[in-house]
Amino acid sequence: MRGVTLLDLVDRAEVCDAAAAWTGRVNTVTARTDRVDADVTTLVRALGTWFNQPA
Repeated sequence: MRGVTLLDLVDRAEVCDAAAAWTGRVNTVTARTDRVDADVTTLVRALGTWFNQPA
């Protein structure tokens, strides 16, 4: 069972790499848009808050 689905709207490897540490709790879905800019540091902080440390 997944805890959250992360919608990656920038299709950048570092976003998927950051979420990979929480495999089993985060499902990443990739799409493309020019209107969103992902901040990997903020993503890692949020995932740590929601799910504690990665597996």
